[in-house]
Amino acid sequence: MTLARVTLSCMAATLIGQAAWAAQGVVIVEKTTVNGAPETHQIQITPQRMRADIAGANGLTTVVFDATKQVLYLINTDRMTYSEMTKAEAEQMGAQLSGMMAQ
Repeated sequence: MTLARVTLSCMAATLIGQAAWAAQGVVIVEKTTVNGAPETHQIQITPQRMRADIAGANGLTTVVFDATKQVLYLINTDRMTYSEMTKAEAEQMGAQLSGMMAQ
């Protein structure tokens, strides 16, 4: 799964998160096939956090957005690494991706 697709999934989940604000939380499970390979995506949304578990050809990737800290965490469990991105950095990346897709 590419970073662009993960970022777009997170942005879509963030919009859905507005509905979760009034509830305890929402869990969305999506199963797709990409180039013949099955992928499972699970998104958990609460008023304070959004977590997306994405299992694909590259292994498991977990994306967590902490609304309290306004930080996006990208966790690669296979490599045992993670990176952090502030909300401003994520919005900047999203704008760049939108510009690239518009071309």
